[in-house]
Amino acid sequence: MSDAALAPVPTPSLTAPLIALVGNPNCGKTALFNRLTGARQKVGNYAGVTVERKEGQFVSPAGQHWRVLDLPGAYSLLPTTPDETITRDVIAGTRAGEASPVGLVCVVDATNLRLNLRMVLELQSLEVPMVLVINMMDLARKRGIHIDMARLASELGVPVIEAVAVKAGGEQALLAQLDRLDWTQLSGQPTTRPIERIAAIPVETTHQRVGELLGVGSLVVSDALGPDQPALAGNMFVPIDLLKPILDELLAQGRSAQSKRAWMGVNCIELAGEVRVLRVSRAGPAEAAGLKPGDQIVRIDGQTVDSLQTLWHRLWGGGAPERDVALDILRDGRSLRVPLHTVDRQSAIKQPEGT
Repeated sequence: MSDAALAPVPTPSLTAPLIALVGNPNCGKTALFNRLTGARQKVGNYAGVTVERKEGQFVSPAGQHWRVLDLPGAYSLLPTTPDETITRDVIAGTRAGEASPVGLVCVVDATNLRLNLRMVLELQSLEVPMVLVINMMDLARKRGIHIDMARLASELGVPVIEAVAVKAGGEQALLAQLDRLDWTQLSGQPTTRPIERIAAIPVETTHQRVGELLGVGSLVVSDALGPDQPALAGNMFVPIDLLKPILDELLAQGRSAQSKRAWMGVNCIELAGEVRVLRVSRAGPAEAAGLKPGDQIVRIDGQTVDSLQTLWHRLWGGGAPERDVALDILRDGRSLRVPLHTVDRQSAIKQPEGT
C-alpha cells in the first residue's frame, strides 16, 4: 500500500468529493476499495433494506481528500435484484438520504470484458464522469489476453487504467488518475441522472457496440440442428478489422476466398479456464477421432489450452488447414491422447443456395 494511503487521515468534511466504485459482482472492486481506504471505512446497511453499505475515505498523493462508496455488485442498471436497485438509485441520485457521487470508478474483470462492458456502456449513456479500471490484468496476461488500453480509452472517451487490486500498490494508478481529474470542482452540486436513457437503448445496439470495443463483429447466421429440424438464429463472431474488407464477399457468397483454416468439427465452451466440447458435428473430424461432448481439451500439439482464444489461435496458427494434430483431453478424470486429422473448413461448410 502507498505511503499516502497509510498516512493519518483527518476526518473529511461532507464537502469532500464523493466517488463510487461500481462493477459486476466478483470484478475486484471491493479489493480496490480496501486498498484505497484501509481501515478508514464504515460498514452498515442502506436505510430500510438489508443491502450492505460501505463508505470510506482516503487522501490522494496530491493531498486531496476523497469519500468513496463501494456500491453493491450489479450486472445492469435495469435492476433485477435489490443490490442492483440500490446501485441504480445511488448513481441516479434518487436514493433518499444518499448523495449522488460526483464521479464513478467502474471496475471490470479483464478476463471477461464481453460481460463487463455492458455495464460500462450503460454508465456511459448517463454522461457521468467516469474512470474505467481494467482489473485482474495479471490473470488476463496469463491467458494471453491483450487489451489495447489507449484504443479503449479513445473509443469510450474516458480514462482507462489497468490494475491488479489484490496486490500491494494495486491502487496507485487510480490515485494518480484522480489527481489528474477536475472532479473536485463538481463536489456539492446536486445531480439527478437520466436513468431512463438506458432502457431506451436497444439490446442489439449494446451487443454490437460491445463487439466493436472488443474488436469483434457479429453476423447473424443459421445454426442448423440437422435433417428435418428447424434452423435457429445464431451468431458468427469475426475480428472487426478482418470483417470490414470481406463483408460484401461474405454477404454475396457466404464465404471469403481469403479464409482457409483448419476445422475439427466441434463447438466448445469456456468455463473457469477450462475448454470443453459442447457439441460434435456428425461425420466431422472430431467424431471420427472419438471426441465426445463434455471432453476437456487440455493441450493441442503439446501447447496448453485454457481458453477458447488459445484453442483457435493454436489450431489456426499451427500449420496447413489439412493436417494431423494431437489433442490431450480429460474425460471422466482420465487423460487421453486423441489424434485428429483436420480439414479445410471451407470444404465442410454447407454453401448457400445459388452459389
